[in-house]
Amino acid sequence: MAKEQEATRQGRLDALRVEIEHGATSGPGISGDQVFANARKRIAGIAADATNR
Repeated sequence: MAKEQEATRQGRLDALRVEIEHGATSGPGISGDQVFANARKRIAGIAADATNR
């Protein structure tokens, strides 16, 4: 079981490394302020949706 968990963990890390590399080479980035503003907007939308149910 531990070997299976380690293999799964390693697979996830490898996939994450691929995604990070893709992001790093995909073009210009956005500022940290813009990242957080986008995140706050998404969180507010999710919270509003949850309270409207």
